[in-house]
Amino acid sequence: ILMVGAIVAVFCGYLVVLLAGAAFAVAARRQQRSLAVAGSVGASRGDVFRIVVLQGTVLGTLGGMVGAAAGVGLAALFLRVTDNGAVGTFWGAWGLHVPWWLLAGIVVFAVAVGTIAALVPARTATRGDVLGALRGARRPARLNPKRPLWGLLLMILGLAGTVAGGLGIAALNLQKPIDYGDPLRTIALWAVVLAPIVFQIGILFAGHWVLAGIARVASRLGMAPRLASRDAAASPSRVIPAFAAIAVCVFLASFVLSATAGPPAASAR
Repeated sequence: ILMVGAIVAVFCGYLVVLLAGAAFAVAARRQQRSLAVAGSVGASRGDVFRIVVLQGTVLGTLGGMVGAAAGVGLAALFLRVTDNGAVGTFWGAWGLHVPWWLLAGIVVFAVAVGTIAALVPARTATRGDVLGALRGARRPARLNPKRPLWGLLLMILGLAGTVAGGLGIAALNLQKPIDYGDPLRTIALWAVVLAPIVFQIGILFAGHWVLAGIARVASRLGMAPRLASRDAAASPSRVIPAFAAIAVCVFLASFVLSATAGPPAASAR
Protein backbone atom coordinates (compact mmCIF):
# COMPACT_ATOMS: atom_id res chain seq x y z
CA ILE A 1 0.00 0.00 0.00
CA LEU A 2 2.82 2.40 0.84
CA MET A 3 4.54 1.63 -2.46
CA VAL A 4 1.40 2.33 -4.48
CA GLY A 5 0.73 5.45 -2.41
CA ALA A 6 4.28 6.68 -3.03
CA ILE A 7 3.91 6.15 -6.78
CA VAL A 8 0.62 8.04 -6.82
CA ALA A 9 2.17 10.81 -4.72
CA VAL A 10 5.08 11.20 -7.14
CA PHE A 11 2.84 11.62 -10.18
CA CYS A 12 0.33 13.82 -8.35
CA GLY A 13 3.14 16.01 -7.03
CA TYR A 14 4.67 16.34 -10.50
CA LEU A 15 1.29 17.21 -12.01
CA VAL A 16 0.54 19.80 -9.32
CA VAL A 17 4.00 21.35 -9.73
CA LEU A 18 3.31 21.83 -13.44
CA LEU A 19 -0.16 23.32 -12.99
CA ALA A 20 0.73 25.44 -9.96
CA GLY A 21 3.99 26.52 -11.60
CA ALA A 22 2.07 27.90 -14.58
CA ALA A 23 -0.33 29.69 -12.21
CA PHE A 24 2.56 31.16 -10.20
CA ALA A 25 4.21 32.32 -13.42
CA VAL A 26 1.07 34.23 -14.40
CA ALA A 27 0.74 35.64 -10.87
CA ALA A 28 4.39 36.75 -10.81
CA ARG A 29 3.93 38.52 -14.13
CA ARG A 30 0.87 40.32 -12.79
CA GLN A 31 2.90 41.31 -9.72
CA GLN A 32 5.70 42.64 -11.91
CA ARG A 33 5.01 46.28 -11.06
CA SER A 34 4.61 45.72 -7.29
CA LEU A 35 7.78 43.63 -7.17
CA ALA A 36 9.59 46.36 -9.09
CA VAL A 37 8.36 48.93 -6.56
CA ALA A 38 9.79 46.76 -3.78
CA GLY A 39 13.08 46.58 -5.67
CA SER A 40 13.15 50.35 -6.21
CA VAL A 41 12.97 51.02 -2.47
CA GLY A 42 15.82 48.67 -1.57
CA ALA A 43 14.58 45.10 -1.84
CA SER A 44 17.29 42.83 -3.21
CA ARG A 45 16.82 40.05 -5.76
CA GLY A 46 16.91 37.58 -2.88
CA ASP A 47 14.03 39.40 -1.21
CA VAL A 48 11.95 39.26 -4.41
CA PHE A 49 12.81 35.58 -4.78
CA ARG A 50 11.67 34.83 -1.24
CA ILE A 51 8.42 36.79 -1.71
CA VAL A 52 7.32 34.62 -4.64
CA VAL A 53 8.56 31.37 -3.08
CA LEU A 54 6.75 32.04 0.19
CA GLN A 55 3.51 32.45 -1.76
CA GLY A 56 3.90 28.86 -2.91
CA THR A 57 4.80 27.73 0.61
CA VAL A 58 1.71 29.39 2.12
CA LEU A 59 -0.62 27.99 -0.53
CA GLY A 60 0.93 24.53 -0.16
CA THR A 61 0.42 24.67 3.60
CA LEU A 62 -3.20 25.77 3.31
CA GLY A 63 -3.92 23.22 0.59
CA GLY A 64 -2.36 20.39 2.58
CA MET A 65 -4.27 21.23 5.74
CA VAL A 66 -7.60 21.68 3.96
CA GLY A 67 -7.07 18.49 1.96
CA ALA A 68 -6.17 16.44 5.04
CA ALA A 69 -9.17 17.75 6.98
CA ALA A 70 -11.51 17.10 4.06
CA GLY A 71 -10.11 13.59 3.61
CA VAL A 72 -10.65 12.67 7.25
CA GLY A 73 -14.15 14.14 7.20
CA LEU A 74 -15.14 12.28 4.03
CA ALA A 75 -13.69 9.03 5.42
CA ALA A 76 -15.74 9.40 8.60
CA LEU A 77 -18.86 10.15 6.55
CA PHE A 78 -18.24 7.12 4.31
CA LEU A 79 -17.86 4.79 7.29
CA ARG A 80 -20.96 6.22 8.94
CA VAL A 81 -23.10 5.84 5.80
CA THR A 82 -21.91 2.31 4.94
CA ASP A 83 -21.93 0.95 8.52
CA ASN A 84 -24.42 -1.92 8.72
CA GLY A 85 -24.00 -2.50 12.46
CA ALA A 86 -22.40 -5.95 12.16
CA VAL A 87 -19.61 -6.52 14.69
CA GLY A 88 -17.58 -8.79 12.44
CA THR A 89 -17.27 -6.27 9.60
CA PHE A 90 -14.57 -3.70 9.05
CA TRP A 91 -16.79 -0.84 10.23
CA GLY A 92 -18.13 -2.48 13.37
CA ALA A 93 -14.85 -4.02 14.49
CA TRP A 94 -12.38 -1.17 13.99
CA GLY A 95 -14.15 2.02 12.96
CA LEU A 96 -12.30 5.20 12.04
CA HIS A 97 -8.66 5.53 13.06
CA VAL A 98 -6.76 8.56 11.76
CA PRO A 99 -3.05 7.96 10.93
CA TRP A 100 -1.84 11.28 12.28
CA TRP A 101 1.85 10.77 11.43
CA LEU A 102 1.00 9.82 7.86
CA LEU A 103 -1.30 12.82 7.53
CA ALA A 104 1.49 15.05 8.86
CA GLY A 105 3.79 13.62 6.19
CA ILE A 106 1.18 14.36 3.52
CA VAL A 107 0.88 17.97 4.70
CA VAL A 108 4.68 18.34 4.61
CA PHE A 109 4.64 16.87 1.09
CA ALA A 110 2.01 19.45 0.06
CA VAL A 111 4.16 22.26 1.48
CA ALA A 112 7.18 20.97 -0.46
CA VAL A 113 5.16 20.71 -3.69
CA GLY A 114 3.85 24.27 -3.32
CA THR A 115 7.34 25.60 -2.62
CA ILE A 116 8.93 23.73 -5.55
CA ALA A 117 6.19 24.95 -7.90
CA ALA A 118 7.09 28.57 -7.08
CA LEU A 119 10.87 28.22 -7.56
CA VAL A 120 11.04 28.77 -11.33
CA PRO A 121 8.57 31.72 -11.35
CA ALA A 122 10.49 33.23 -8.43
CA ARG A 123 13.77 32.92 -10.33
CA THR A 124 12.16 34.52 -13.38
CA ALA A 125 10.79 37.38 -11.27
CA THR A 126 14.31 38.33 -10.14
CA ARG A 127 15.45 38.96 -13.69
CA GLY A 128 14.91 42.08 -15.70
CA ASP A 129 15.27 45.80 -15.24
CA VAL A 130 13.44 47.55 -12.39
CA LEU A 131 12.71 50.68 -14.46
CA GLY A 132 11.36 48.59 -17.32
CA ALA A 133 9.15 46.66 -14.93
CA LEU A 134 7.80 49.91 -13.48
CA ARG A 135 6.84 51.00 -16.98
CA GLY A 136 5.13 47.65 -17.54
CA ALA A 137 7.59 46.62 -20.25
CA ARG A 138 8.06 42.92 -20.87
CA ARG A 139 11.08 41.28 -22.36
CA PRO A 140 10.53 38.94 -25.30
CA ALA A 141 11.13 35.27 -24.65
CA ARG A 142 14.51 34.25 -26.04
CA LEU A 143 15.53 30.78 -27.12
CA ASN A 144 18.34 29.20 -25.13
CA PRO A 145 20.54 27.11 -27.46
CA LYS A 146 21.64 24.77 -24.65
CA ARG A 147 18.20 23.72 -23.46
CA PRO A 148 17.34 21.45 -26.41
CA LEU A 149 20.59 19.54 -25.83
CA TRP A 150 19.80 19.06 -22.14
CA GLY A 151 16.25 18.12 -23.07
CA LEU A 152 17.46 15.51 -25.56
CA LEU A 153 19.84 14.06 -22.96
CA LEU A 154 17.07 13.80 -20.37
CA MET A 155 14.70 12.19 -22.88
CA ILE A 156 17.34 9.59 -23.78
CA LEU A 157 18.01 8.88 -20.10
CA GLY A 158 14.29 8.62 -19.36
CA LEU A 159 13.66 6.25 -22.24
CA ALA A 160 16.67 4.11 -21.34
CA GLY A 161 15.63 3.97 -17.68
CA THR A 162 12.08 2.92 -18.57
CA VAL A 163 13.28 0.14 -20.87
CA ALA A 164 15.89 -1.04 -18.35
CA GLY A 165 13.34 -1.09 -15.53
CA GLY A 166 10.80 -3.02 -17.59
CA LEU A 167 13.36 -5.59 -18.74
CA GLY A 168 14.62 -5.91 -15.17
CA ILE A 169 11.13 -6.68 -13.83
CA ALA A 170 10.55 -9.15 -16.67
CA ALA A 171 13.83 -10.92 -15.87
CA LEU A 172 13.02 -11.11 -12.17
CA ASN A 173 9.60 -12.58 -12.98
CA LEU A 174 11.33 -15.57 -14.59
CA GLN A 175 12.63 -16.66 -11.19
CA LYS A 176 10.71 -19.43 -9.44
CA PRO A 177 9.45 -18.64 -6.87
CA ILE A 178 9.22 -14.91 -7.42
CA ASP A 179 10.87 -12.91 -4.63
CA TYR A 180 8.78 -9.76 -4.29
CA GLY A 181 11.07 -8.47 -1.54
CA ASP A 182 14.15 -8.42 -3.79
CA PRO A 183 15.79 -4.94 -3.69
CA LEU A 184 16.47 -5.18 -7.43
CA ARG A 185 12.73 -5.44 -8.03
CA THR A 186 12.16 -2.24 -6.04
CA ILE A 187 14.88 -0.45 -8.02
CA ALA A 188 13.42 -1.66 -11.33
CA LEU A 189 9.92 -0.60 -10.28
CA TRP A 190 11.04 2.89 -9.35
CA ALA A 191 12.94 3.10 -12.65
CA VAL A 192 9.66 2.42 -14.48
CA VAL A 193 7.95 5.11 -12.37
CA LEU A 194 10.60 7.86 -12.35
CA ALA A 195 12.18 7.45 -15.79
CA PRO A 196 9.05 8.64 -17.67
CA ILE A 197 9.04 11.75 -15.49
CA VAL A 198 12.68 12.36 -16.46
CA PHE A 199 11.63 11.95 -20.10
CA GLN A 200 8.86 14.54 -19.69
CA ILE A 201 11.22 16.95 -17.92
CA GLY A 202 13.39 16.65 -21.02
CA ILE A 203 10.40 17.68 -23.10
CA LEU A 204 10.00 20.70 -20.81
CA PHE A 205 13.59 21.75 -21.46
CA ALA A 206 13.10 21.50 -25.23
CA GLY A 207 9.52 22.76 -25.17
CA HIS A 208 10.28 26.35 -26.22
CA TRP A 209 12.12 25.15 -29.31
CA VAL A 210 9.23 22.83 -30.14
CA LEU A 211 6.76 25.71 -29.85
CA ALA A 212 8.97 27.92 -32.03
CA GLY A 213 9.15 25.19 -34.69
CA ILE A 214 5.38 24.73 -34.61
CA ALA A 215 4.95 28.50 -34.97
CA ARG A 216 7.06 28.52 -38.13
CA VAL A 217 4.96 25.77 -39.69
CA ALA A 218 1.59 27.10 -38.49
CA SER A 219 2.32 30.59 -39.78
CA ARG A 220 1.65 29.30 -43.31
CA LEU A 221 -1.76 27.87 -42.48
CA GLY A 222 -3.70 31.09 -41.97
CA MET A 223 -4.23 33.99 -39.61
CA ALA A 224 -5.71 32.09 -36.64
CA PRO A 225 -3.03 29.33 -36.48
CA ARG A 226 -0.34 31.97 -36.94
CA LEU A 227 -1.54 34.10 -34.02
CA ALA A 228 -2.20 31.11 -31.75
CA SER A 229 1.20 29.51 -32.39
CA ARG A 230 3.08 32.78 -32.05
CA ASP A 231 1.30 33.56 -28.76
CA ALA A 232 2.24 30.10 -27.46
CA ALA A 233 5.87 30.56 -28.48
CA ALA A 234 5.95 34.04 -26.93
CA SER A 235 4.62 32.77 -23.56
CA PRO A 236 6.55 29.54 -22.88
CA SER A 237 6.38 29.92 -19.07
CA ARG A 238 2.61 29.32 -19.02
CA VAL A 239 2.17 27.21 -22.17
CA ILE A 240 4.85 24.54 -21.66
CA PRO A 241 3.69 23.50 -18.14
CA ALA A 242 0.11 23.15 -19.43
CA PHE A 243 1.35 21.05 -22.33
CA ALA A 244 3.38 18.88 -19.96
CA ALA A 245 0.40 18.51 -17.60
CA ILE A 246 -1.70 17.17 -20.48
CA ALA A 247 1.12 14.76 -21.31
CA VAL A 248 1.18 13.53 -17.70
CA CYS A 249 -2.58 12.90 -17.73
CA VAL A 250 -2.33 10.96 -20.99
CA PHE A 251 0.61 8.97 -19.61
CA LEU A 252 -1.26 8.08 -16.44
CA ALA A 253 -4.36 7.07 -18.41
CA SER A 254 -2.39 4.84 -20.77
CA PHE A 255 -0.43 3.34 -17.85
CA VAL A 256 -3.58 2.53 -15.87
CA LEU A 257 -5.39 1.09 -18.89
CA SER A 258 -2.39 -1.07 -19.81
CA ALA A 259 -1.89 -2.26 -16.23
CA THR A 260 -5.57 -3.12 -15.70
CA ALA A 261 -5.73 -4.93 -19.04
CA GLY A 262 -3.06 -7.39 -17.84
CA PRO A 263 -5.06 -9.51 -15.36
CA PRO A 264 -8.08 -10.03 -17.69
CA ALA A 265 -5.72 -11.01 -20.50
CA ALA A 266 -3.94 -13.47 -18.18
CA SER A 267 -7.27 -14.94 -17.05
CA ALA A 268 -8.47 -15.36 -20.65
CA ARG A 269 -5.20 -17.02 -21.61
